[in-house]
Parts: sequence; structure tokens; C-alpha cells
Amino acid sequence: MGYLFGCSMPMSRQVKRQQRECEIIKATLDLLHEQGFLDLKMAEVAKASGCSMGVVYSHFASKEDLLLGCANVMTKHKHDYLKKVPSYDLSVELSIVIMPIMIWEHFTQYPGQYEIMPMACLPSVWQRASTMRVEELSRVGAETQELTRPKVEELLTKYGIDTVHSTQFLCGLMGMAIGIFDIQNSGFGLIDSNADHFSEHHPLLENIRRFMAGWGIDLAMTTQDWQLLQRISNEIIASSSCFGER
Repeated sequence: MGYLFGCSMPMSRQVKRQQRECEIIKATLDLLHEQGFLDLKMAEVAKASGCSMGVVYSHFASKEDLLLGCANVMTKHKHDYLKKVPSYDLSVELSIVIMPIMIWEHFTQYPGQYEIMPMACLPSVWQRASTMRVEELSRVGAETQELTRPKVEELLTKYGIDTVHSTQFLCGLMGMAIGIFDIQNSGFGLIDSNADHFSEHHPLLENIRRFMAGWGIDLAMTTQDWQLLQRISNEIIASSSCFGER
């Protein structure tokens, strides 16, 4: 019989199932340090998680289902990261800018995970995944968006921009960060992957400035601000338990 946290109270079947699902996702994210998701085989996931193939498929109906399960866990971690930002004394501009920086720093520390979110957005993946998994990811994503909406609306209001555009603003900012990271790590050579992490010419910083300028927002951000946000981002990431740790 299974026991919860070492105490004498037996785990319910549901709790044991949730724990096993977490172990499968963690094993998957660990494997992604060594290979891409497209190369990953469900048999490897089963072996790494100590489960049979039948058990893995009882939790995840397909590889695409497992992909969305991983994306769901990563979105929950992003949500946890964002909840910690208000504890730092930052201007509204820096409170927004730190969001893509945290994404960048997370993927820098966990490079095997960065392809998960772009792939999780593909319609073909959603079509092959279970309805439950799709609805769960949609729900967590909506909750994360609602968490950031007040600060985004505060920024837009400050610059005289109608807050009805808050969703487009946030999607554009976060999508830009993921896209730039993807390009830098693609091997195409479009962006210098050896650029100084703290440089004024860091591709993320340059594109954040251009993105803000396109919305009529003058981002007066110094090198010191940039380094401060990187430090805070890494503090938040380090203080949050994350699947797939090396």
C-alpha cells in the first residue's frame, strides 16, 4: 500500500495516479536534456519513469498528449514565477519586461524544454491529444493571462493605450521572446549565440525595445535595469521547484 509523505495515512488511488503522472512528466523533461521531443520514444519514457508502456499510455493516450502534459507543468511553473514578481519593487515597465526575461532565463537553464511550448501550440498536436489535456492547458494558460492582465492594463493606461488590446500585447511580447530564443538556438546563424549575456545588444533586449516602441512605449531601460531583471529572474527560478532539473 502506498503512503503519502512518509506518514501512516494511505494514499488514495487518485493521489497515487497523480504522483505517477508527475513522475512520467519529470522523466520526460529529464530525457529532453539529451534529445529533442521528436526523437523521444514512449518506450524510453516508460523505462526512465519505471513504468510499463501500458501504465504510460493509461495516463497519456499519445505522444502529443504527453507533450501537452509537459506544457501544462511548464505553464504552471511560469504562473508560479509571475506570482513572485510583485514582491520586488519594480516600475510597471520593468514588471512587464521581466516576464519575457524569465522565460529566456528558464530556457537558458533548461534548454531541453524550450521546444515544448512552440510545439504545444501546433493545431496538429491539439488534434491528436486528449480533450482533457487540451482543456487543462487552456485553463492554466487563461489563469496565467488573468494573473498578468492588471499589470499589463496599468502599463497600457499609462501610455494612453486602450486596455482592450491587453491580450494582443501580452501574446506578442511572450511570443516574441520564445521566437527569438528559438532562432538563436536553431543553428541558422541569424543571431550570434555567443553574444554577451549582459550586453546592451542582447537580442532579447533589442527586440523588447523595438516591440515596446511599436506600441508607443518609450522603454528607458539601462544596462543596470537589464542586469537587475536577470538577477531577479534567476532568483525566482532558483526558488521554484522545477521538473527536469539536471
